[in-house]
Amino acid sequence: GALSSFAAISSTVYTATFTPTTDGAVTIDVAINTFTDASGNNNTEEEVTLDGSTDLNTKVSKSIQGRAVDGYLVYSTVCLDLNLDNYCQIDDEPASSTDESGTFNLKVTPKQEKHVNFGVAPLLVYDGYDSDTKKDFIGKLKALYDEENDATFNVTPVTTLVEAIVAKEKNHSKDAIKKAKKNVAKALNIDVDLIDEDPVEAAKNKGVKGEQLLKAALKVQKTVELLSNAEHEGQGSENSREKLAEISERIFNTIANGVQDVAENPDTRED
Repeated sequence: GALSSFAAISSTVYTATFTPTTDGAVTIDVAINTFTDASGNNNTEEEVTLDGSTDLNTKVSKSIQGRAVDGYLVYSTVCLDLNLDNYCQIDDEPASSTDESGTFNLKVTPKQEKHVNFGVAPLLVYDGYDSDTKKDFIGKLKALYDEENDATFNVTPVTTLVEAIVAKEKNHSKDAIKKAKKNVAKALNIDVDLIDEDPVEAAKNKGVKGEQLLKAALKVQKTVELLSNAEHEGQGSENSREKLAEISERIFNTIANGVQDVAENPDTRED
């Protein structure tokens, strides 16, 4: 840690600010015979122990704002999936829920920001309901999180495909992400510059290209829902949201693989 802001409150009282740089307990040592009182007596050796863990666990170092869109998703669980386990661990990860407009705001603590997966963990959304259809949202949507970008992060079926390709390749470099976005845009016939946009807003404000983005997002999600329900019923599985979400995620990954193949091997694409 570091001491700063030394100040004399009076002839006998002095203050300083201690800022911890690590989690857990820290000690401040005052060496013997360093200070004298008004009578000229030297100080004894002192040691003060401070626990900085509470501050590092609760202090907010940054916020992540965004929107979950498949129609806007209301009261959905959302987090930065630091554990990479496809579930939101409320006690360990930046987590919250969407509001009635699908927006969310995640509070990140210094401890979470230092997590080994902070630079590669995706934004994850599940549960809640679709504001357009009023139906429960069954599935999981993801989006890449860029810690250098302060923009609003939209989590959509299209961003889910991009994240799936990047996660499969295990390469989060800027070039790899750019390539994944380009492949998804090419396969879905959408403008790559709009790939991270809110499809609903894009359709309203970005003309034909925005309408193409919304159409592609809805088509991807509808395909995932139909295939997920068919597989779920075929297996005779219980009507479990969790089971359907697992099937949905697997189908998203399968579609992402197909998207990548079509983009990189155009001769394999059927007319």
